[in-house]
Formats: sequence, structure tokens, C-alpha cells
Amino acid sequence: MKISKITLKGNAGQGIKLVSKILTKILMNKGYNIALTTDYSPFVRAGDSNAFIVFSKNKITTPLIDKPDIKYDLRDKTLQQELLSKYDNRKVMNMSLLGKILNKLNFQLTEKDIKIYLGKKFSSENLSAISANFE
Repeated sequence: MKISKITLKGNAGQGIKLVSKILTKILMNKGYNIALTTDYSPFVRAGDSNAFIVFSKNKITTPLIDKPDIKYDLRDKTLQQELLSKYDNRKVMNMSLLGKILNKLNFQLTEKDIKIYLGKKFSSENLSAISANFE
């Protein structure tokens, strides 16, 4: 089986780290081996935030990504417009991105499946943003 690679980028405070953690939990529960590497600024809401995810049903020998299969940058204004056109709330744009990624991976998930990965804070908003971009 192929090893898949995802690169996520954004500004600090845009929720890239949270998206990567939720996504890796979903992947692990689907039986994938995971390698997650994050790179972010030590400053609160300043600098860059990056996540690099490698997943496969087989053993992962290196977590390095040279050419990602899926690549998103939340600083990209076109991507922001696309996400906001489906769910117009900047506060949960990272969850909109998660929905887009799950859709691209063609995973079969229900709202109930997704809800177990979300915290209680903003749970309904997060779920709505994910669902709007997952369909």
C-alpha cells in the first residue's frame, strides 16, 4: 500500500496543530500507521505553524516529506475564500479545512464518528464546519 503524505501550513493561531492532531487520531482509528511532525513558532499567535503527516497501512520508515500528496496553506486567500464559501465563520476555518481533507481522503465518516474527536467547546460549530466541507 502507498504511503500518503500531507502538509498543512498556516499562521500561528489558525489551528493547524489541532487539525493535525484530530486527523491523526482519525487515521489511527482507521488502522493506519502515523508519523506526525509539527513545526511552530514559540510565540502565541505569531509566526508560522506547520504539520507534516505521513500515514500508511504499512510500516513508515521515515517521517520526511519531499512531495506531499495533499498540501494546504491556510494563509492562502483563495483557500480561505473557498472554505468560507461553504461555512462562513473564520473562527472555525481550521475545522472547515479538516472537512475538506477528510473529503479528499474519501473517508466514510458520520457526524457521530467525527464528534468523538471534538472537544466540548464550539463542538456544534466545529461539527457544522467539518460537515459543510466534507460533503
